Parts: sequence; structure tokens; C-alpha cells
Amino acid sequence: MKKILLYAVGCVVIVLCVVCYFAFTQTRELQECKSEQDKISGCVQKEYYENGKPMYETPYKNGERHGVQKVYYENGKLKSEILYQNDKTHGVAKGYYESGNLMREIPYKNDVQHGVEKWYYENRNLEFEAPYDNGKKHGVVKEYYENGILRYETPYENGKRHGVGKEYDENGNLEIETPFKNGKLHGVEKWYYKNGNLKYEIPYENDKRHGIAKRYYENGNLQAQVTYENGNMVSGVCGDGKEIDIQELKYWDTQDPISEVCKE
Repeated sequence: MKKILLYAVGCVVIVLCVVCYFAFTQTRELQECKSEQDKISGCVQKEYYENGKPMYETPYKNGERHGVQKVYYENGKLKSEILYQNDKTHGVAKGYYESGNLMREIPYKNDVQHGVEKWYYENRNLEFEAPYDNGKKHGVVKEYYENGILRYETPYENGKRHGVGKEYDENGNLEIETPFKNGKLHGVEKWYYKNGNLKYEIPYENDKRHGIAKRYYENGNLQAQVTYENGNMVSGVCGDGKEIDIQELKYWDTQDPISEVCKE
């Protein structure tokens, strides 16, 4: 019985010691920096708005930022949190809307982005996500409409776009497919009508249009085709066989002169 009692008393003492330790630590961490010496021994540097509310709090240890830096809105609500370790950003930096909802999450490793960066709409739906590997985008970057529908997705390798990027409308219909190779346009870019039929096929080689580009009517019939060489138009023909005056195309004040020159 005595052993049990002693054991219980010992547990209580340990718990009290732990509580006291953390209480002491928290109190110590909350001490405001008054000098550079304080930053070495450990303190929190604070700045305030004119209304007296805190603007930000930055913890220091050994003269370096170390711990969670907090930034506030003027009304006192938390705006962002950034974790520092030996003066380097290390961990997930978070930003918040004034409503308190999460705005962004950006992971760091030794001052370099590493992991999946995420941004959110105020309604909490995901807006954007980008995977990083040692400071470079690596993986599929995605952006979403506020209703949650995917807006675009672009694959990256070692910081460069590489693969087929895709864009969608607010209903989830595919609008554009754009091929990349080592950060440059390379391959056949495709645009689509709402009904899913092809609108354009545009060949690229090393960031320049090169090859035969085609434009289609919404019903699927060929409207025109234009031949490019190293980014320059060299010849063209409408779907009905009418030759296109390339010089004439250059004077059309429109993004899609073919649709004006070649009509049904």
C-alpha cells in the first residue's frame, strides 16, 4: 500500500514539474526583446499598430530568429505564421483571411520551398497547388475555380514545364492542351469547342510554330490550314481550296484572322 502511495505521489510530483517547466518556458518565451543581448538569451521582438494591437511577434534565440513568427491584422486577428529554425524558414508557413479561414500553406526546408504549396479561396475550397522539390516545381501544378472545378493542370520537371498542360472551363470541359518540353512549347497544341470538337491544331518546335496549323469549324469541317517555318507563316489555304494571302493576314486587327479570311 505504501509503495502504491509513494508511486502516486511521485507521479503527481513529476506532472507538477512538467507543468511548471512548460509554464516557465512559455513565460520566458513571451518576454519582449529589449536589447540585442536579449535576442541571444531568448526573447520575442514585438511591433504594434497605432491602436496598440500587435503587428507581429518574432522569437529569437542565439541572436537568430527561432520559433514561430506571428503577424496580425490591425484588428488583432492572426494574419500569418512562419516557423524559423536557426534564422531559416523551416516548416509550413501559413496565411489566414481576416475571417480566420486558411489562405495558404507553403512548406519550407532550410529556407527553400519543399513540398506542396497550397492556396485556398475564402470559402475553403482549394484554389491552387504546386509541388516543390528543393526550391523547384516538380510534379503537376493545378489551379481550381472557386466552385472546385479544375481550371488548369501543368506538369513540371526540375522547375520547367514538361508534358501536356490542360485548361478547362467552369463546367470541367477541356478547352486547351499545350505540350511542353524542358520549359518550351514543343508538339501540337490543341484547342476545343464547347461541344468537344477540335478548333485549332498548332504545331510547335522549340517554342516556335513550325509545321501545318489547322483551324476547324464547330461542326468539325476544316476551315483553313497555314504552314509555319520557325515561327513565320509561309503559306496557307482555306478549307474550300482558296489560297490565303499571308501578307493580308498580318493586317487583320484580330487574334484570329483566319476566321475572317476563310468563311463558309
